Amino acid sequence: RCRVNKKLHDNTRCDTCLKKDRERESERVKNNLSKNKCAKCGHSKSLVYIWTNRICAKCHLKYKLKYDVSHEQAEKLINDMLENQNFKCALTGRDLKTNKYNIDHIIPKTTAPERISDQTNWQLVIEEVNVFKTDMSIDEIIQLAKDISDYRG
Repeated sequence: RCRVNKKLHDNTRCDTCLKKDRERESERVKNNLSKNKCAKCGHSKSLVYIWTNRICAKCHLKYKLKYDVSHEQAEKLINDMLENQNFKCALTGRDLKTNKYNIDHIIPKTTAPERISDQTNWQLVIEEVNVFKTDMSIDEIIQLAKDISDYRG
């Protein structure tokens, strides 16, 4: 309920309260990040170095992949994926120990939205590949890479 305008019904918030909420949230995120904690939940981040390293593995799985597990399960899942891929990017073979990486959908979310939480549709790729790949299939990204290589030599 709005703390400024008591006439607003239910959980409606006035602009003043919404602005204060955003400021508090921004301050909370800055505070968490300054302590090397997850920007969303404040949990201490592990050695799992994912994405921009602003959020923990659990929050990434929950908010980006709609897959809600405990912090321990999320870290185990990511570490198992790393081990299964021998700490290599699924598409370039680059070392994931020294690069930021993302969970990529093998079959893009736009093609198969029902598989967003399907672990068998996930692979770890370096951040640059994930940004470049967007909604392309593996075959499409390989063909594009070939075209670039053929054209640019």
